Formats: sequence, structure tokens, C-alpha cells
Amino acid sequence: MDSKMKKISVLIVALSLVTVIIAITSMAAKEGTVPEDPLVTGDNTAVAPPNAPPLPVDVWHEAESGWIGRSFLIDNGVGQGRGYIYTPEFSGYAYGGMNYYVTVPRNGKYVIEGIVNASNVGSDSFLVTVYKHERLFDWNTNQWVDGYIAYDFGKEHGWGQEYNAQWRFERCYETNPGFEYGKWSSCFVNHWNAYVNPQQEAIPLVYNLKAGEYLIKFDMREDGTMLDKFRFVNWGIPTPIPTIPTPIETPTPETLIQ
Repeated sequence: MDSKMKKISVLIVALSLVTVIIAITSMAAKEGTVPEDPLVTGDNTAVAPPNAPPLPVDVWHEAESGWIGRSFLIDNGVGQGRGYIYTPEFSGYAYGGMNYYVTVPRNGKYVIEGIVNASNVGSDSFLVTVYKHERLFDWNTNQWVDGYIAYDFGKEHGWGQEYNAQWRFERCYETNPGFEYGKWSSCFVNHWNAYVNPQQEAIPLVYNLKAGEYLIKFDMREDGTMLDKFRFVNWGIPTPIPTIPTPIETPTPETLIQ
């Protein structure tokens, strides 16, 4: 084969590879994947994602409306009437979750209720992290920036630092008797870590939150798990918002009617 034919062969191979790459990229985009998680997270902090209006508690948040991470896919429910997020079976463990804003109107205790689905106990869990909006000092730039601090529920139970709730559907029946594998069911977020001694159990996990804006992050724990929507629900009697009396203006000689 002369040099001219070799160059043509190399060009054909290169074009074939480009075609394959474009096809794979296009297919991934149609499935709803993106290459990077929209949040840069540390051990217990999160960088604020793009501005978006936070939704109130007691309102259902559609799972497909969040900022998608690289471990989740979106099924928009075309023809089914139900959109949801999921991680494909046998996809392996990966970080990069779905992120949402929620506004808590008053101090109080809250639980997170989700409509979920899973085929079996091997594909039935998420990691859930709740972040409080705070002003954080950036030592690199010596400036205050918008950020989020992870809610540490571990210290409330005497476990040390715990930020990521291991939401395992195996324990859903304890708070949601109608839960059933293979069907869309209601389940409160819980935390069950059976791999420590003693085991960590919070069924459901109750969040003692202050009024303000929060960011909720769902990460993959086991592939194959599905989430349709979620909402925050008051747990018990919320702390009432204090009423600030309106000051009564004292009239001065200048304001008196003559």
C-alpha cells in the first residue's frame, strides 16, 4: 500500500471515531445526563448553584426539576404521566446528585416525604443532604460569599458528625405502612447505618430547622433507585413566628392638628 492509500485509510478511521463519539454524546444528552455536577461540595459545605426561586414546604417538588448530576438520568414520563429521576441498574457507585431549593417559613421540626420506587432491596436507597443557606468567608479571596452549610444530624443523636442520611427503603414500612416494592409508594427519609456498632437509626429522620433557605441534595447510594417527587412536612407543632408589635408614634407639637 502506497503512502497516499495509507493516509486515506487513517483519515477514514479518524472520521469513524469522531462519528462514534458524536453519537455517544448525542445519546447521553437525550437521556438527560450532564458531564459535571452543578455543585462543588466539600465535607460539609456547598457552593451556591445558579439562582432559582426556592419552593415552599408542604409543596411537592418534582424530582426532574432539579439540577442534574452525572449519576442520574431523567425519565420525563412521556406517555406515562409521571416523570422521575433514576440511576440505571449496574451503573456503579458515583457522586453527582440532584439539587433543589426549599424555603422553610418558620423554625420547627420537619421530615422529608418522597414518592419512590425500587424493584428490590439491592436497589432501594439514596443519600440525602440538607444544606442551610449561609454567608461564608472565603479565605482565598478574603470576601464573604453565598454558600451552604450541611445540616449535622449526627450530633443530635450522639453519633458525631453525620451529614449524609442513608435513606434505605427497607425501613419505609415502619413509617409508611402502604410501602411496597415495585410500585410508586410514599416514604419518609430515614437514616439507617447498619455497618457501625452500635447501629445508627433515625426512622424517620427529623430535621430541626430554622427559618430560611435550604438546598437539598439527593445522591446515588444504590443504582436502580427511582424518585418521583418530594416535599417537606411539618413534624409536630412548629415553633410560631414571633409577633413584633408595631410601635405607636408619639405626636409632637409639629404634628398636632391646629
